[in-house]
Amino acid sequence: ILSLDVSQNALTIQFDATCGVCTVRLDPSVDSLIFSSPLVDDSKCKSLAEGLGIMSTSLTELNLSISFIGDEGVVALASAFATNHKSLTSLDLSSNRIGEEGTAVLASTLAQNQTSLTTLKLRYNKIGDGGVVTLADGLIANHMSLESLDLCGNRIGDQGAVALGNALARNHKSPPKSLDLGANAIRGEGLTALVVDQSLEILDVGSNNFGDDGAAALATAFATTHKSINVLGVFDNKIGDDGAMELAKVLARSHKSFESLELFDNKIGDVGATALAGALAKNRFVDSLDLSCNRIGVKGAIAIADALAENRFLHVLNISCNEIEDEGALAIAKALQSQKSLTDLELNDNSIGDNGAFRLATMLRSNSVLRSLDLCDNDEMTEEGLEALGRAMQHNRVLDRLQLPVGLVDCPWTRHVHFFTVCNKIRLWNVLQDENAMIPWHKVLSVLIDGPVPLCPQGKWGNNTTFGLSMVFLLLQNRPEIIHGDGTELSSTAIT
Repeated sequence: ILSLDVSQNALTIQFDATCGVCTVRLDPSVDSLIFSSPLVDDSKCKSLAEGLGIMSTSLTELNLSISFIGDEGVVALASAFATNHKSLTSLDLSSNRIGEEGTAVLASTLAQNQTSLTTLKLRYNKIGDGGVVTLADGLIANHMSLESLDLCGNRIGDQGAVALGNALARNHKSPPKSLDLGANAIRGEGLTALVVDQSLEILDVGSNNFGDDGAAALATAFATTHKSINVLGVFDNKIGDDGAMELAKVLARSHKSFESLELFDNKIGDVGATALAGALAKNRFVDSLDLSCNRIGVKGAIAIADALAENRFLHVLNISCNEIEDEGALAIAKALQSQKSLTDLELNDNSIGDNGAFRLATMLRSNSVLRSLDLCDNDEMTEEGLEALGRAMQHNRVLDRLQLPVGLVDCPWTRHVHFFTVCNKIRLWNVLQDENAMIPWHKVLSVLIDGPVPLCPQGKWGNNTTFGLSMVFLLLQNRPEIIHGDGTELSSTAIT
């Protein structure tokens, strides 16, 4: 056994009260143990620690998340780590009751024993600023090769963030690449410390409620450092237009800024969206931008469309759950007719009706780059708009994911759209153009059966027979030679 998962079981660890010996003996060959269960408390964690302490080999992964482990249990685990398991690379203690004391002991033990730990998850505990200070001193400042640190939801404020930032700056040998501090209470001072003079690649400070002032502090900090963060998560922070304009200044810099910027679930309106769009037009580094769940209207959408017309580097854009309406969709569709980089576009829940669908359909006839388009929850769209999209898909050879409003799922044109996205997904058109290519029948059948549209709710073939015959007819129409020869291309199983 190389990996043992006993999470969510009623019986986790049985302890023999007569002799005080743990009745669960771990196979010495196990190197990955997942023991996630709400029944694992401090006493059971101590029993598990005893079992870990006598193992002849070392674990590389230990997951004890979603349990009731407190400081006492963590101290017991630390004792086991002190005598064994120096090869541990991943430790997940998320969603427990670990406080400052347990964090201090754990950090000290792991640092002193020079484990190979690269991933440490402590999200949703009770660490607080005091625990983070000890963690920073014990782990990062001692040059451990930690690559990912998750401290989301731990009541951390500026004091803890500053300590962590200072430790990051001092660790020049092997600083973490990914840091998650979401769902805490970090403000300007802490945000500044996390950005300046460190080598983070991924920083998540979402759900800290720091507002426009925090966004301004981040922008100022980025302006004073030549280092960049590839992925910045500042979602759910009550950032409005003022904060968005400050972050736009970072995007407008000539040298590298972000590759992915997550601004969803804020309060950004047309003014902030226009500022971000203006910076995006000239930006050469942003690959993904998420502005979903904000307050962007038609004017903001038009500004974004203008930016798309100039930008040649953005691949993913999410502006779902805003109010861009038909006029905004028209502007974006027009920009995408000549845009050559965007592959994923999320427009769901934007009050887009048939007029927007008509313009998007026109775009799909000529666009040769877009792979995914989400139009869910645009309930203003009717069968007329869907028909336009369906007819456009007859000419599109790239789009393999088109999400439609749920209210139109039973419309015949929905099946039509699904048919052509399936063809694109299995690259059928390339096969048809190549006389020597083998037709991927196994892919055809698997996509037909497991496709995103429930063609037959009863789980039987039903209408799928018609759908499958349509696919076969299309193939035979384009490749009539497959019904001749030795039958290697069209097997008897596929015909059946």
